Amino acid sequence: MTHKFSPERMARLESPERHRNFPPEQLLRRFGVGLREGEVLLDVGCGPGFFALPAARLIGPSGRVIGIDTAPEMVEAANGRAREAGVANLEVLRSEENTFPVADSAVDLLWIAFLAHELLEPVAFFRECRRVLRPGGRLAVIDWRKDPEAAEMGPALDERVGEEDVAEALVSAGLALSERGRWNRFTFYITAVRPAPDPGEA
Repeated sequence: MTHKFSPERMARLESPERHRNFPPEQLLRRFGVGLREGEVLLDVGCGPGFFALPAARLIGPSGRVIGIDTAPEMVEAANGRAREAGVANLEVLRSEENTFPVADSAVDLLWIAFLAHELLEPVAFFRECRRVLRPGGRLAVIDWRKDPEAAEMGPALDERVGEEDVAEALVSAGLALSERGRWNRFTFYITAVRPAPDPGEA
């Protein structure tokens, strides 16, 4: 069963507790796999911009951050926060779950935080991620561990997805796993890359 945040719960996505447990700049530097100035980062399921705004500052004015979300209220909130903060290199767009408003091979780093457990069709979703990543582009997934010892924070255990299931979906979608581990006892992470095409591949 998937778990979707409602717009009414938007405040929880920006709570002081979330900032303490998941400091966005630290996570972006750690799991961004070498976040560099001038790159293009796509934050899928960006919500009100918890990661997207810090990412725009880290990438710098020569780079670009695209945030996408299926909820119009989240898109409006994130764009409003970017305007208030004077962040010009962040654009937030309305998206469908498995169809992103992004060109082929346009993204250097794809960021997927606390979204994997909400996906209805994980392989189709990660195939769309592969489409928008450039060859050699990186992807980072962070989500809640499906383990009783991690149950005191995050959604109910029956609403979570297993780490192995995420890894299998990434591989089935044509992505190559690069690193796996935990950020804290509540969460796991997986990083992956879009392999470079073989010689002669279209």
